[in-house]
Amino acid sequence: MKKILSLLAAVTVLTLTASAQNFEGTITWSFKAVLPADMAQQMQGAQGMMNDPAMLAQMQAAMSNPQMKAMMEGNPQMKAMMDNMAKGRGAAAAGGNLMDGMLPKSIAVKIKGTSSLSIIEGGLTAGEILTLADKNVAYLIDRPSRTYTTVTQDTAAVAAPAGKFKITRTSETATILGYSCKKTLVQDTSGQGVAASYTIWSTTDIAGANSKQFAQMKLSEGGDTSFMSSIDGVPMRMEIAAEGMKITMEASAVKKESIADSLLALPAGFTERKLPGR
Repeated sequence: MKKILSLLAAVTVLTLTASAQNFEGTITWSFKAVLPADMAQQMQGAQGMMNDPAMLAQMQAAMSNPQMKAMMEGNPQMKAMMDNMAKGRGAAAAGGNLMDGMLPKSIAVKIKGTSSLSIIEGGLTAGEILTLADKNVAYLIDRPSRTYTTVTQDTAAVAAPAGKFKITRTSETATILGYSCKKTLVQDTSGQGVAASYTIWSTTDIAGANSKQFAQMKLSEGGDTSFMSSIDGVPMRMEIAAEGMKITMEASAVKKESIADSLLALPAGFTERKLPGR
């Protein structure tokens, strides 16, 4: 289960920070996962536990503990993740797949100038991320609780990888949503954490899009995603493989449209919540 969560963390959040560009519109990616046999068995076992009435009673009792409630109130991201896990359990109990409740269904990124709003539908990290690149800041927005959390962007993330990744550009091409894409292979050679390989199909054919806008794509908390600075164009498909598991995110729509300024500003009346330890 830990391996699954580690890999899920590698594809859940698209945080876009970049210099000014002319593209205005929405790009949407969808997700799917393929599990090796042993992980599939682990998921089936976990799903069985989630559906066990005694286990559900224990979990509900733990969540009702005053100390746990206080912890959740002080950490809205953890609370949101626990709520999303509960939704996943509900889907599994209704005959669905527990994995479907963990993995995002889609991420839609609304882009205008140096600002973007990422809307994550489904999964453990469902929610919204507002990025204001010109201010070097992003906000995790929790609409149900009418709160937001400030996350300062690491501008060093766009630096070229220094021996941590092996990057191989290939001559292979593919057409995705009518855009010609080139294939790049990336292998994590850092020796830290879960060793992952990435197969990225990217295009430079989206008029007005700044390819370096995606150089600070945040794939995991504290993770090194500097390899994105070496990818030419907008990633239209990314396959992430680690320890037999593969997660694919693929662009399902590219829509040029006007984005209201109100969508790219903090909602009025929301209260800031600090990240733990800050």
